[in-house]
Amino acid sequence: MNFIANQRFQGKHGRTAENKIDGGDGLLINPLLRRASLEKVVAIGGAGHKGGHGITAEGGLKTFLIDGSAITGGAAKKFRNPPFDAASDGNAPVGGDGVRCRAISSQGVEIAVNNSTITGGAGAYGSGNAGKPSSAGGGIKVIGAARITLNNASVASGSLGGNLGGEAGAIAADGGAVTVVKSLVKSHGGAAIHSKGPVEISVDESSILDGGDKGGIGILADHNSNVELSGTVKGGRHAVLFTGDNNQLSLRHGVNLRGNIAAAGKNNRLNLMSGERDENSFDLGLIGLADNRQGFSELHKTGAGDWTLQNNNTLAGGLEKVTVAGGSLTLDKTAVLTAGKVYNAPGAYFGGSGVLKGAVKNAGTLFMGKIKSSAPFQTLTLDGDYHGEDGSLILFNTRLGDDASLTDKLIVRGAVSGHSQLQITNLAGAGAATNKGILIIEAQDADPAAEIFSLRHRVVAGAYDYFLKREGNNWLLTTDTLLSPSVSETFSAEPAPAPLPPPKPPRTFTYKGPENDVAAEDVTLAETKLMEANAAETNQDLVTVITTTTRLGATPDGQAETSHDNVVLITDHAVSSADSTDRSPSSEETTAMGRSLSPEETTATDRSLPLKKPSRRTGCFLLRKPSRWTARALLK
Repeated sequence: MNFIANQRFQGKHGRTAENKIDGGDGLLINPLLRRASLEKVVAIGGAGHKGGHGITAEGGLKTFLIDGSAITGGAAKKFRNPPFDAASDGNAPVGGDGVRCRAISSQGVEIAVNNSTITGGAGAYGSGNAGKPSSAGGGIKVIGAARITLNNASVASGSLGGNLGGEAGAIAADGGAVTVVKSLVKSHGGAAIHSKGPVEISVDESSILDGGDKGGIGILADHNSNVELSGTVKGGRHAVLFTGDNNQLSLRHGVNLRGNIAAAGKNNRLNLMSGERDENSFDLGLIGLADNRQGFSELHKTGAGDWTLQNNNTLAGGLEKVTVAGGSLTLDKTAVLTAGKVYNAPGAYFGGSGVLKGAVKNAGTLFMGKIKSSAPFQTLTLDGDYHGEDGSLILFNTRLGDDASLTDKLIVRGAVSGHSQLQITNLAGAGAATNKGILIIEAQDADPAAEIFSLRHRVVAGAYDYFLKREGNNWLLTTDTLLSPSVSETFSAEPAPAPLPPPKPPRTFTYKGPENDVAAEDVTLAETKLMEANAAETNQDLVTVITTTTRLGATPDGQAETSHDNVVLITDHAVSSADSTDRSPSSEETTAMGRSLSPEETTATDRSLPLKKPSRRTGCFLLRKPSRWTARALLK
């Protein structure tokens, strides 16, 4: 049978009369089953020198579902009469586990507990036990790897458990994964969750892990484990303890640690994770020692929200590295963060009003006070070197006025290098002339370079412009323009337009007609120079054009003669000066210009002026002064 519902199972109690002092199991799962499901089942182990387990699954079980059920391990029973005391077998009494499984698959067993209660058997003390302390049973015990999921469930070890180990843990496995959602996991002096191998542990915001007040541990893991917490985790000894190397502890919004966190190995990292609008706080004093070793080598801030650090981690020996990869990391006034170095990544924010004992490499934004400026005019102290990467920024809130103006302040007790821009926000400052200036950065570098810091924008209050001035190893805001950079250095201007291309060289076109054409007179030198100058100014092609005058006369043979500056046009008919008019030629007329026209040619329609008989139009062709239109016509 792989599905059981609405049933009750009770294990037998141990009895001295039957020479059976160990309690029996409440329910034994067939070892041949691969899948088992319980719904609304009650299973209780029998009491005895070794309490019986509520449910035992030995063998090849891969999937185990428990829903709406109550499972309890048998209690350790007090036997006073020999030979049934602890001296007979050398073992102290122990309560039974609520659920005990043995995983034989390399993938382990998958256990899902929904809307159920699982409790280990209670321990016991008695004179018949040769004075040895008893151990309580665990809630869920898996021999091998397991993937355990709790949803609206309660899993607890038995009471009176005094020994730390898998048997005393509320949930114990040799690795795998544990996911806790809307659930309670409680141990009485042991570990709420104990893993001897690599494990993935996730606890949501509404869940509680309680290791117990007397030497208890919330989470106990060995090596290569990842623990992500949003709920409450507490323990009288440690909230979280790593005993090996390469572990990560990630804290999310809503986490509540009641007890310190420690790691005894190497390469252990603490992650502070946050959502877009999360605001969280972390007590640096919770970073404790394990085997006299601090263990956590790095703090890593991720996500868009804010984490505020309080207290100090001085007693734990400090961190090797702090990385702000996203959002903001704020040092409270009470905070003293000890770290070898802090890296503030592009787009991230680091600052506050506390003290950092370490070097800072800023590629993002450094700020004083709080990122939302709710409490301006704070001081951030960097007890180490400062290096600004290209594109880095430092924010200051200042009430712009005279030398006594309230302002944020940055103190650097080390060398300064690189380059950072300063963004000044004026908070209700009316502006005033300064004498020495408003001190905003105080460094102890003997001879810092002046270009390390510069204003990002123009700083104005009232009728006063403020500029950045270096005086020794300090930087001040001053209204003294003689000692300050030019305005062009305090804000960015629009880029200058690209220069126009150079003018094209002038081109000259000469018209040549047939042999009997009348040669055109040369354009005067003055007109040529004037046309070239006009063409250069307008970046236009220069074209030599034909100009005309209105001088009229007669030749000795009686023919009419029209005299032009550049060309003389002669026709077979005399035309009086009164019949002459100025007009712009058509494309056909410009084709016939400069030629002697015979009567036969006047009747042609191809490339000649269609003149059938003399007229005022055929007498002479007068052109306007050179123009763009005339140039186009002549080029056709």
